[in-house]
Formats: sequence, structure tokens, C-alpha cells
Amino acid sequence: MCIRDRDHACPYNIELLNWACDQSHKTGLGTMSYREQTFYVLDILQISQKFDIITTSDDVSNGKPNPEIYQLIAKKLHSEPENCLVIEDSPAGIKAALNAGMHCIAVTNELTRDQVHASGLLDSRQIIDHLPSLLDTVKSFIS
Repeated sequence: MCIRDRDHACPYNIELLNWACDQSHKTGLGTMSYREQTFYVLDILQISQKFDIITTSDDVSNGKPNPEIYQLIAKKLHSEPENCLVIEDSPAGIKAALNAGMHCIAVTNELTRDQVHASGLLDSRQIIDHLPSLLDTVKSFIS
């Protein structure tokens, strides 16, 4: 991710994160980035405190699509996997979430859009290509 302006980086993802916190939903971040890189970005965005749990590649032995990172998050959040909703952007991440027994919504980008659609892993209603619809899609899914 290229972060040029903290106020304009990932506005729809941050909107969703803020909404989840306002609704008292538990939040976790699972990334295959290294811990130092992860907190560097989260500190720039000033959102690390929004997550109840942050897991990185430093915390697991197996990368995505292995479900280990999501299983660890569920365990630390004291949540059953079937009660978790993962927002992912790649086929490997989607596979990890599904292999962990979790629900998943994909948010595509220019690099992953074709791969996510071609993977057949999710119903088209669970794939978001138009980022402004992210929050409404998640609200609809939860209800």
C-alpha cells in the first residue's frame, strides 16, 4: 500500500473499521506482513488501537492459504470461527478464511480483481469491486 495522505488512505476500509468499533464488534487484523511493517503502517494511519487483536506473519508458522492466522485470531478473540467475518483481498486470504470456517467478503483491487472472480471461492454478492459499497455490504451480510 502506498500511503501518501493519512486522511485519504483506504477510506472505505477505515469507515468499516470505525463502524465495527462503534457497534462494539470485536476486531482483528491478520496480515502476512512482518510485525514491524504492520505497525509502521497502522501508526501512520493512526488505527492500531482500533483492533482488539493484531496478528502478523511473525505470529504463525504457516502463511495463507493455511488458516492458522485466522484460527489464532478467533482463539484470541474468544470467538467461534463461524461467528467471524473476514474481509480479504486475495484468493489465498479467502481460502485461509474459508479453511478456518469463517465467513468472508472479498474487497478486490487492480491486482487481485480477476483472480478473486476467477477463483470461484465466493458468491459474486460477497465480492466487492466498488469500494463505496463495502460498509452497506457488510451491514447487509451481518443482518
